[in-house]
Amino acid sequence: MFSTVTRVAAVLQTLLTTRAEELARLTGLVRRQRKFSGASWVQTLVLGWMERPRATLEDLTEWAAQHGVRISPQGLDQWFCPEAAECLKQLAPLAVGALVQTQRAAVPLLQRFGGVYVEDCTTVPLPAALAAHYPGCGGNDPAGRDQAALKIYVRLEVTHGQLTELALQPGRQPDVCAGQQAVRLPAGALRLKDLGFFDTQVLAQDDQAGVQWISRLPCTVALGVGAAAPVALADWLAEQAQDRYDGPATVGTEQPVAGRLLALRCPEAVRQRRLRQLAQRARKKGRPVSRRQQVLCGWTVLFTNVPAERLSFAEAWVLYRTRWQIELLFKLWKSHGRLAQSLGKRDQRVLCEVLAKLLAALVQHWLLLLAGPWLGEVSAAQKVRVVRRYLERLAGVLEALDGLIAILVTLQRRLQRLRRRNRRQKKPSTLELLKEPQRAGLGLT
Repeated sequence: MFSTVTRVAAVLQTLLTTRAEELARLTGLVRRQRKFSGASWVQTLVLGWMERPRATLEDLTEWAAQHGVRISPQGLDQWFCPEAAECLKQLAPLAVGALVQTQRAAVPLLQRFGGVYVEDCTTVPLPAALAAHYPGCGGNDPAGRDQAALKIYVRLEVTHGQLTELALQPGRQPDVCAGQQAVRLPAGALRLKDLGFFDTQVLAQDDQAGVQWISRLPCTVALGVGAAAPVALADWLAEQAQDRYDGPATVGTEQPVAGRLLALRCPEAVRQRRLRQLAQRARKKGRPVSRRQQVLCGWTVLFTNVPAERLSFAEAWVLYRTRWQIELLFKLWKSHGRLAQSLGKRDQRVLCEVLAKLLAALVQHWLLLLAGPWLGEVSAAQKVRVVRRYLERLAGVLEALDGLIAILVTLQRRLQRLRRRNRRQKKPSTLELLKEPQRAGLGLT
């Protein structure tokens, strides 16, 4: 684990000093030598907002003063400009590209694959003045919060907990486009796909490259089972007398993909809950609920290219549930890091705050991994509270690698002493289910 500390220290120092200074000059944010440098500015925003996500400009300037650099709140506000946003925008992918080697989760089910990857997008509203560069999805919000938005695409490898890819795009762009543009996964990897990323062309490409996948299916996708003519998935489900199917099928029309269909009828209580949630989402979007969507609420359906002899129905479902880890990651960023909230009003101020908080979230992720694998027995929120108490000391030794390593070793030991969660009997955690898939039962939610 000491090598993990050394690697985190090296990339943390490089990102927040050398690379921050270089990009500040390349983007035109800094044109002359000054005491409050590009690196000082990045460190103030990233570490200041990581420690206190609700920090005002006065709070940030106080943070800077504590580390030997004085600037007024008005002076700091003048740094929020298009060049500053571009500097932060280019820094964020570098925080993902510098992969940190961490412990692998000791879960045999995950270790059957050369990495288990989940990908998703989260959207952050922006001021309407930024709609030309970051168009949103429109809508009737009188505050104009739907007119401009930033969509953040993230790929998480859950076995180690590494963030392996990040892309920033306009809020209007569909999720599937980010998935199509992302770097291909290595052979032997397992991809867990949500509906927003369903694409038969990508499934076929993965299949040919030796990448395995488990995917949900849209209710309207063409499904072929046996010698029967392809029909919409929901129509096929509506005709089933049996409660379970696990067998070969093809999906799609233009480029059909062969795989294994897993379908299980849900208990009535689960179906009713899904119908209520579906109706609620439809009301928010002003759309009716189709009959096919209602049919799909009564079933749990997965499509995979992993054969039955290698993966049981229960194991496939438990693996797919690990997609929830990326939702927990986004929740951590938004609830604890206040990624989508700003005290500013100016468009460039808000954009810079979003990008700085995103960079803070990425750096924070490295520090959380000092405790061990992402799928651990300690909640991420608990670890974040410990990390924030060490940021002042980290900021003071960024220029000295040996001192930075010493602080990180201390932080690591503190994180590893955190109290583990008790074993859940009624509602097992994701880690518990991965270790004991049979505990999932058949009342799938």
